[in-house]
Amino acid sequence: MKSIILSILIILPIFTFSGCSWWSVTPRTETVIDRVYIPEECPTFTHSLRISGSKYNVSKEYNQTMVITLLDPFLESLERNKLARQTFNNGVTESNKELLIPGTPETSNFERVQKRIFVARDCPKYVYKPVVKARKLTDKFSADNNTTYVVISLNNMVFSMEKHKLAKEVYNGHIDTINKKPFTEEMKSKFDGYMKITVDKINDTIAAIKGKAKDEAFDFAKEKAFGKEEE
Repeated sequence: MKSIILSILIILPIFTFSGCSWWSVTPRTETVIDRVYIPEECPTFTHSLRISGSKYNVSKEYNQTMVITLLDPFLESLERNKLARQTFNNGVTESNKELLIPGTPETSNFERVQKRIFVARDCPKYVYKPVVKARKLTDKFSADNNTTYVVISLNNMVFSMEKHKLAKEVYNGHIDTINKKPFTEEMKSKFDGYMKITVDKINDTIAAIKGKAKDEAFDFAKEKAFGKEEE
């Protein structure tokens, strides 16, 4: 009896110091939620104002109706319009970007999942109005020799300005349509059906499909061999 007790006392320290145990505990996996804020995407305004003109020549006769303007203010007007469009588009593009706020894990054993948060907003309209100062070129016009002028046909001037105005109206009308759509509800119905599928669920689904296929194959073979049973 004493020899049995001694054997047990000797074996237990071996298991203790060798790191062996009678059972193992599976560590808990922490789920860390990363929030992804997805704003409603807004379009940019892409139309560029283009007005074609030529340098004024004192010795040249202009038969059609022309308008004349100073070169420096004319170029400044076009640059201001270009800068306004670029500034507007840069702001829209930056606001369209998704924002990721990562969650902070509390343990070393974790997995990350993403939660989509759709942010509804009103897209901005493009309201900048270009101003190009010009006057009709007449025989009474007296040019300053130290100043550079630009001559533009009236038709070209009107067409370019009206085209820009129409492009802005179409764009802003499109913005009104976008702002009326229930963005968040549309996105929720699109993505709420998504769920995390574990390996166990996939295996269960595969097993169910295989079982159903096996039963249908058996019924088909039985029907071929013995005929369809009458109900």
